[in-house]
Amino acid sequence: MEPVPYANIVVEGKNVGATTNFDGYFQVNKVPVGLQTITVSFLGFESKTIETRIYRNKPTTVKVYLSESTQMLNTVDLNIERAEKKVKVNTAVVTLNPKSIETFSAGGDPDLMKAIAVLPGVVTTGDQGASCIFVAVLQYKTSCCWME
Repeated sequence: MEPVPYANIVVEGKNVGATTNFDGYFQVNKVPVGLQTITVSFLGFESKTIETRIYRNKPTTVKVYLSESTQMLNTVDLNIERAEKKVKVNTAVVTLNPKSIETFSAGGDPDLMKAIAVLPGVVTTGDQGASCIFVAVLQYKTSCCWME
């Protein structure tokens, strides 16, 4: 006979029980002294109910043998799909027109680089010969480079 791992052990009428380990052993604590009824059950096996006497300060050893059940259970079909997580992405659109670009001119011609440099998520680098604009898009960086 093979051990039945994870079988349920219940002391009838009491609020105590246990589960067998992988090797079929179990230990139930706080069982009242006297004659007790114990039920052992596991899916696919016939439940077995036995009576045993519990003594004070003396461990009680019980061997229980379960028979395989001949009762056929209905099959259960599981159809599992993973639901896709819907993520809403907030995007910002900034429109620059010639009038708004003029507000960034410092007494001279309208300066597109200065207008773009103050927008959220934009970093500009460069000197008088060339300027580069780096735009942060979500978790990636997209870079655009304009030569003056």
